[in-house]
Amino acid sequence: MGRDAKDFRLFSTGEVRIGDRIVDQNTKKYEVYGAKHHTFRGRTHYEASLRAV
Repeated sequence: MGRDAKDFRLFSTGEVRIGDRIVDQNTKKYEVYGAKHHTFRGRTHYEASLRAV
């Protein structure tokens, strides 16, 4: 749910940490409040939970 029910999920090959700020191509800003590192079939990626700021 989160603030105003505006939570998002991001999958990235670049490292993502809690507290990071991310800006999308439309200049909307997000803050990472959860991050997990996964390895699947020898490949690694990050899964992050974002909320709009």
